[in-house]
Amino acid sequence: MYEFTKAMMIQTRIGNNDDIEGVLTLQDKYLFSKLTEAERKSGFVTTPFTKAQIEEIIRENGIFVAENEH
Repeated sequence: MYEFTKAMMIQTRIGNNDDIEGVLTLQDKYLFSKLTEAERKSGFVTTPFTKAQIEEIIRENGIFVAENEH
C-alpha cells in the first residue's frame, strides 16, 4: 500500500515591519560566530544587521520572506 503525504508549499512575499523580530531572531540563531564548524555547513549569516538597517531595507522592498503555506 502506498502512503501519500501532502507536499509542503512555500509562499514568498516582500517583508514588512511585522517580520523584523523574526528576521533578527533568525539572524542571531545563524550568526557565523555562534555556530560550530559542522553547523556552518548548512549555511550561516556573516554580517548582523541592526533593527534600523532592517527597517531601511524593508522600506526599499529588499527583504523577502518565505513561509510554509497553511
